[in-house]
Amino acid sequence: MKRTILIVLGSLILSACGTSSTPASSGALAFEVIGNVDQYRFVVVDKPLASDRASLQLEVNHLCGGETLCTIYFWDDAAQAATEPPLSEAQRKALAAYYELDKSQGLDKLTVCALDGC
Repeated sequence: MKRTILIVLGSLILSACGTSSTPASSGALAFEVIGNVDQYRFVVVDKPLASDRASLQLEVNHLCGGETLCTIYFWDDAAQAATEPPLSEAQRKALAAYYELDKSQGLDKLTVCALDGC
């Protein structure tokens, strides 16, 4: 019992540190944070989830929960993804989704490119 609790506790501590990853049902990573600079997060998402607003919103909640200023850029192709600002024109065109939060301006918006256009 103690060993199980320690393993679970260790997993929780590790998941709170470093890069964020959400496991997919296949055991692969559904989301991988590849960059984190100030309020900016750079994330590669599995292609099937790139247009899934609910899954993207869950990751947004995970990465920006409690923040007052947060921007997340999502790509479904790691080769096209940025790891720090500023984004090139090619990186902007390759976006799968992006999220903007600025509580001081009342901004809280998730844009899914396949659904909303980018």
